[in-house]
Amino acid sequence: MSIRRRSLVLAAAAASFIATLAPAQEVASRLVVSGLSRPVYATHAPGDESRLFVLEKQGRIRILNLDTETLNSDYFLDIDSLVTGGTSTSDERGLLGLAFHPDYQNNGYFYVCYTATAGSGDTYIRRYNRGADADHASTAGALTIMSYDQPYTNHNGGFIEFGPDGYLYIFSGDGGSGGDPGNRAQDITNQKLGKILRIDVDGGTPYAIPSDNPFVDSTGDDEIYSYGLRNPWRCAFDRETGDLWIADVGQNAREEVNFVRSDELSGANFGWKCREGQTTYSNSCGSNGPFFEPQVQYLHNSAGGYSITGGYPYRGCAMPELQGAYFYADYVLSNFWSAVPQKNGNLSVQSRNGDLRVSTSGVSVNQVSSFGEDARGEIYIVSQSGRIFKIVPADGSESCDPPPANDDCANAIAVSTGDTAFTTVEASDSSFGVPISCSTANGPSVYSDVWFTYEAPANGFVTIGTCGSAFDSRLTVYNQSCPNGASSVFACGDDECGDDSQLTTLALAGQTLVIRVGSVSEDDQGPGNLTIDFDPLDDPCPEDLNGDDTVDGADLGLLLSAWGTTQYDVDGNGDGISGSDLGIMLAAWG
Repeated sequence: MSIRRRSLVLAAAAASFIATLAPAQEVASRLVVSGLSRPVYATHAPGDESRLFVLEKQGRIRILNLDTETLNSDYFLDIDSLVTGGTSTSDERGLLGLAFHPDYQNNGYFYVCYTATAGSGDTYIRRYNRGADADHASTAGALTIMSYDQPYTNHNGGFIEFGPDGYLYIFSGDGGSGGDPGNRAQDITNQKLGKILRIDVDGGTPYAIPSDNPFVDSTGDDEIYSYGLRNPWRCAFDRETGDLWIADVGQNAREEVNFVRSDELSGANFGWKCREGQTTYSNSCGSNGPFFEPQVQYLHNSAGGYSITGGYPYRGCAMPELQGAYFYADYVLSNFWSAVPQKNGNLSVQSRNGDLRVSTSGVSVNQVSSFGEDARGEIYIVSQSGRIFKIVPADGSESCDPPPANDDCANAIAVSTGDTAFTTVEASDSSFGVPISCSTANGPSVYSDVWFTYEAPANGFVTIGTCGSAFDSRLTVYNQSCPNGASSVFACGDDECGDDSQLTTLALAGQTLVIRVGSVSEDDQGPGNLTIDFDPLDDPCPEDLNGDDTVDGADLGLLLSAWGTTQYDVDGNGDGISGSDLGIMLAAWG
């Protein structure tokens, strides 16, 4: 039995899983930098758009300056003396994971995962601090968060990341050898191997257990959030949706991709060693499921590969057609793919070999040990040969200019129907709030706000949303060129589309709407997406309620008599005729 079983079933040949897609944006790989020593991961610090932090497996972290595309000459952190393994490309041990605290800009905390000289290769999770400047860390006051035994040298996992809930997630392999001889991945008692662990590093020292972890107050280790993994080699939380991607390395026959919705992760059993990919591996694994079924597998052959490397869903702005497309690769054969979630739950998979195997400068892209994501959502390829590549548009036009973060309405960005990418990183705060009831009172504060203008092409309904933005948004529309405090608000929304806002309002032909997007919480910043849909009205003047071709007192009387109802089309947002609709009528007066 499987959880959320997919209809995507593969034939014997690995090539059969490649779905036929509509023409997609063409991409390429561009060499960014070389000269690294066995890099195995790259990531960014929250809010830092100018740097990428690169892990060298031996035990060092280097900084790649994205503005100059050069490596700093010295190390951000050097813990080579604490790390075992990592001195060859074939050794699976070393410095394997890095995660910055969500509040890193203020507290300076970051966390690393490595196999240690202590305990002959046991896994350690340790917290370090930013040093006197942003380019150097301090080893003083380092705190060991967790350690656990590694019975063999392989299958260490090692990916760590803070989830959308602010908790630290630790992805561990099954402990090594072959076929999980200790059945560790299915053992949920006194066993941290083959698991996803979830801990609260802010709630205690060295950590606390989140109360909603699935095995709290029941059989099973409290830290365990999910289990049944063999060797998760690179995972990713989607920065917009919170969904999780897991690439799990197979045994002798299959590699797999698990796409996990945010509400499916708690307590999930990914099946190893009962199952390898979508097929039974062992009937003596101690469990009958249910198992979470991987949506994609590829076979061990020349069309597939032999060791999967997971990547990221694309959330940058240089390639808008690729929004949400997940990139991954095979380490051994340098095969590349992208996968796009479909409404039916399947993944549409496309080969990217022709796009990414050879860089624009002719350098082969091989030994893909990881992918990386910068603060803007652009994706990089990490090669253990010592190089970092970037996935870019095939036409070379990498630049993207989302509307700047600003709180100056006079310089608001003019937008049209469709999607507009933007960022609130480093945006200032305006001096007035948003009355969620759309009254004239100054309501809740809005932080890190940005401004846009939209001109209605005709009479009709304008639907404005920020669904998918990486922050909890507060959305407001004003009916004059620039607002005067809260008094000119005529439409507003707060957390009405999942974690984001969406509203619909009626606009007249040629009317300019001033749109303000900000965050609900202070210091909650990130990339966003403004979506505007326009639905023209058949009635050219819905404010003319009595049909005499003039908007006057007679129409006002009808409007007031229908107050709070949805009797007339002038009720643009469907919440009952209210002050916002009265404003529209007065704007059309005469």
